[in-house]
Amino acid sequence: AELKAANALPADVAAMTQLLDDDLHREKVALLAEGFPGWLRQHYSTFCRASARHGRDAFAQIAQEVEKPVEEVAAYAAAFWKKGPSVIDPKEWDRVTKNIEKGERRIQEVGRLMAAARRLLAKFRDPWEDLTFQYVGQQGRVYNIHEDRFLLCATVEHGYGNWGAVRVAARRSDRFRFDYFMQACTAEHLGKRCEHLLRLAEKECAEWEKRYSQAAADGGAGASLAGGG
Repeated sequence: AELKAANALPADVAAMTQLLDDDLHREKVALLAEGFPGWLRQHYSTFCRASARHGRDAFAQIAQEVEKPVEEVAAYAAAFWKKGPSVIDPKEWDRVTKNIEKGERRIQEVGRLMAAARRLLAKFRDPWEDLTFQYVGQQGRVYNIHEDRFLLCATVEHGYGNWGAVRVAARRSDRFRFDYFMQACTAEHLGKRCEHLLRLAEKECAEWEKRYSQAAADGGAGASLAGGG
């Protein structure tokens, strides 16, 4: 206020740093660096969404979305989880963390479904031709066993969520050249069916493993029930 009254306030706001002595200036620079001055609100929002999508420890994927170095994202994440409860509005913190936790539960679920599907496919010599289990092709009679077999195998090959790649594979497959239903299905439509098949595969795999465990407990008789088709 005294500077303003004396008309001694610098015209250039940046020149305000010159009002600090060297020690205070160094402290200011250190505090700014600690507070991630290069991170804007948009970076914070992207960081939160990416953490929910990939998991809080997936620094490489988060860094790609935030467009920051991986090391910087890791440091930001450490500060976020350590200091967030005390510096972020409680309602905002509750909303953001619940969304991230929900995303992480979804990641775990997808991992579980894909692992079960891989175990099921491993039971067959050539799952693209031989895969069969009691649930495939019996839900609504919209898809037949050949289509379901292909979709489940393609999901394991291309990865969960890559429904566009699954659709391209189906459209290029000779076995569906004249299957106008498969040719016309959208990626979203196929994705819903693939998700359904993954859940059925998990159930089927669990039943196979239960039968195998029971056979083993009975002395090994019938353990081949868990063998390939």
